[in-house]
Amino acid sequence: MKTFIIVLIALCTVPGYTQPKPSLDDLNRAIDQAVIHKDVKLLQDAYAPDFVFTHGTGHIDSKDSWLTNVGNAKTHFLSRDHDSTQVELHDDVGIVTGKLSIARQEEDKVVRYAIRYVRVYAWRNKRWQMLSHRTVKQWDF
Repeated sequence: MKTFIIVLIALCTVPGYTQPKPSLDDLNRAIDQAVIHKDVKLLQDAYAPDFVFTHGTGHIDSKDSWLTNVGNAKTHFLSRDHDSTQVELHDDVGIVTGKLSIARQEEDKVVRYAIRYVRVYAWRNKRWQMLSHRTVKQWDF
């Protein structure tokens, strides 16, 4: 065990050695859980300052307008479940595609719909940040 720790410390101090980047798939899923739980702090860090959210309706949110919507007491996402997620890495750029099934509570009913999306991430300041979410298809279920 002592040898393992010494080797680990040595590797971390070797010039040019970088620790592996955290899982982009895990972060992508955590972001949607943060939306459900209104964890604006996590989202503030996860979205880049120039983040753009293009909805299936054509509506476009900036980082500030999307976070205001998520934090709104009248907005209640019940679930945001991923399916068919694929992650494509290109050095400091990551592209995530997938399907997201969403349930949202409105005043008198639960609205359920699904989307196909493309999300673009950049590795900045030793963390992934989402630059763009674009809904490419949306349907009710």
